[in-house]
Amino acid sequence: LQPLSDVHFNADYGGAIQKSLLLTLMIIGILILIIASFNYINISIAQQSKRLAEIGTRKVLGGTTWQLFIQFMIETFIMVSIAIIIAVALLALILPAANQFLFSQDPLHLITYKGIIIFISILLFSLLFLSGFYPSFVLSRINVFKAFKNESGTWKAGKMRKALVIVQNAVAYMLIICALIMVLQVRFLKNTDIGFNRDAVVLIPLPDSSQSKKDLMKEQLGKMPQVASFTFCLRAPSAENNFGGSVKFDNRPDWESWPAGSPIGDTSYVKSFGLQIIAGRNIRESKASPEYLVNETMIHKLGLKNPEEAVGKSLIAGQFNDQKGTIVGAVKDFNSKSLEVPIEPLLIASIPEKYSTIGIKLSGRDLQSAIQKIRKDWEEAYPKEVFEYQFLDDQIARLYQKEDLQQKIIWLSALVAIIISCLGLLGLVSLITLQRTKEIGIRKVVGASVSNITGMLSKDFIKLVALAIIIASPIAWYAMNKWLEDFAYRINISWWMFAVAGFMVIIIALLTVGFQAIKAAMANPVESLRTE
Repeated sequence: LQPLSDVHFNADYGGAIQKSLLLTLMIIGILILIIASFNYINISIAQQSKRLAEIGTRKVLGGTTWQLFIQFMIETFIMVSIAIIIAVALLALILPAANQFLFSQDPLHLITYKGIIIFISILLFSLLFLSGFYPSFVLSRINVFKAFKNESGTWKAGKMRKALVIVQNAVAYMLIICALIMVLQVRFLKNTDIGFNRDAVVLIPLPDSSQSKKDLMKEQLGKMPQVASFTFCLRAPSAENNFGGSVKFDNRPDWESWPAGSPIGDTSYVKSFGLQIIAGRNIRESKASPEYLVNETMIHKLGLKNPEEAVGKSLIAGQFNDQKGTIVGAVKDFNSKSLEVPIEPLLIASIPEKYSTIGIKLSGRDLQSAIQKIRKDWEEAYPKEVFEYQFLDDQIARLYQKEDLQQKIIWLSALVAIIISCLGLLGLVSLITLQRTKEIGIRKVVGASVSNITGMLSKDFIKLVALAIIIASPIAWYAMNKWLEDFAYRINISWWMFAVAGFMVIIIALLTVGFQAIKAAMANPVESLRTE
């Protein structure tokens, strides 16, 4: 029994998407909106030095703090509205490409216009509050005398703006760490040894399992030099779900408390998929008494010390109508599902009426010509059916489709976060440079070099970025450690991953800050000191 509310989200039973993926998307979106809002706050306050005379004049002419606050909020409202209009237009342009790059299997579709309007309205007022309230409050309360004196130095980058820079860079750093670990984990999942041969194996669905047509396909495939081996089976050893049920071993009175999965294939199943027999022999087709191969995990679950103890013992499989069979051999463990879950007990049986797939192991390099020849033979056996095929590698890759999607989204999000953080740093360094223009001029006059001044302006920002890395590292470690707990097979989080991400963030910050710092250091000191 499955709750109706779970049908859409439960991928184990054909659900469209997992809740964890939606939660990841939502958290990333919120983080990017927050750092963008923080960035706007920084730049808004940084620009106040250019508006001090305007603010002072408005106050002298009778403008109240409330009126100035409303004015700045309206300005923010207009800017956020324009940004949302541009974003919606970009969404319409980018969505087809995004569907192809990220959601090729299940493309995104816009929800109802009513839902979009409600969402955009909520987004607009949320951004207005996040981005507009604090800078509007600060700017509207500037002292009129200081405004006319143009005392922008009074508004140096205080604790609030430094905190915003730290938060921005911490978010960017965490996203880089997450993306790096996800890429390494997905690569590990796709390339680790799963216990059977998956290279150059083609899977072709059977329209029906009539013996005459299977015999025709056997004859044709047996003549092809490009076909190393082939098998009729239910599905490949590794699939999204498997046939299975309860088992009763030997003379034990009770059924086992755990279920066993049941890959089903003919006598060539082991050879075609490269499974390793470690005890006994391969199965033979027998209607009178079924023969079974069991894996190492099942042997351990049965409480046996070695595979040889299982060979020759009887086994009743509930999934095969409680028919009593014999265990004739044991195979080395292989992963029948995604590496997110541990290896389960398995028994391999030959049940011809359940065959629904042909697995073909190809040899040689020209695989496409081999497939074309198989297509011709297949269409001869099934003239009214459409020929379809897939490589086993592709089927296994689909098991990690969610992880693939997550890493792509995280990389894109990290890129956006880095760009926004760079803009925030650029805005803040511009403000600091403006406030210290005369100091820079005096230092140059008394002999300071460009490198001295650049280092002086850069070191404070690098300290903030380093602090962001220190704060974000344990958070990123905890988040990715929790994510990796969902996998039975996983990579280990190492110190060098944090070092690489930290190096990237510091280099990006140095390039951003250094550009503006060098520009200020190379300015003519006469220009900055001529008013004194």
